[in-house]
Amino acid sequence: ASLEELPFLPILVEEAPWQEAPSDNMGQLARVLEQIPEEDKGILFMKYRDNLSIKEIASALDKSESAVKMRIKRAKAKARERRAELISAD
Repeated sequence: ASLEELPFLPILVEEAPWQEAPSDNMGQLARVLEQIPEEDKGILFMKYRDNLSIKEIASALDKSESAVKMRIKRAKAKARERRAELISAD
């Protein structure tokens, strides 16, 4: 993932602030996004990179709005979990 694809860094880490410099943050986020399932990455990109509303995402995926909200919540949790694993491995 390129830096242009990662404008939602603050959203993914809102509950777990990054301790490193911003360039390190982007590198870690790119590594995290490489490790989460494509489905999770896709829904995060739709929400935060493409700025689609929950309603628009639900329509595109043929899912209910509540299902989309839950998938976004779970995808963010997985991303934060992967980030914690990367930090503990470093």
